Amino acid sequence: MSTSCCAQNLLSYTSDHLKTSFRKYCRSGQEADIRMRREAEEYETQLELSLAHTRNVISITEQCATIRRHHEARQLLELMHAQYKDPEQSAVHIARSARDTLLAEEEVVVSKLREAQLLVTKLQNTVEVTRLQIRDANYQLGYLLDYLHVNKKLIPQIQPTPCVNGVPCPIPARVVFWRLNII
Repeated sequence: MSTSCCAQNLLSYTSDHLKTSFRKYCRSGQEADIRMRREAEEYETQLELSLAHTRNVISITEQCATIRRHHEARQLLELMHAQYKDPEQSAVHIARSARDTLLAEEEVVVSKLREAQLLVTKLQNTVEVTRLQIRDANYQLGYLLDYLHVNKKLIPQIQPTPCVNGVPCPIPARVVFWRLNII
């Protein structure tokens, strides 16, 4: 699959090519942009590592919570089979075991919350990167249209992108509003 189209030294890049961090073409003053992109990639890598670590922590906390539930259930079974145990001591053991189980389950939820926060951060970063890619695509389109206009070449008819709530949306309105039963 070709990533670009070239006609008389006039390049246009596909969306896949625009998504790559380091394109083969370069505008003036883009060195700072490349540095920012590298820093963004480093941040994204750190975020991925944090997410992977958090998923490991979730696995460990789920294992610990399961062990605590098992320990609590085992104590209850022992209490049922051993009639001779001191009821006060048994009550303390059961209460402590219940507390420990709940603490372990809280750790699972806290770990999952941390994962969700990291996922939200990752999605926010993805939106920012996508907006930068859209900026580059708009620059490319503007450059090509300007080139055609200056050289008095035929400018192809371009269908306007439909808008939803004032925001350009490439998805046809009938698809967007189908579930809402608006159309």
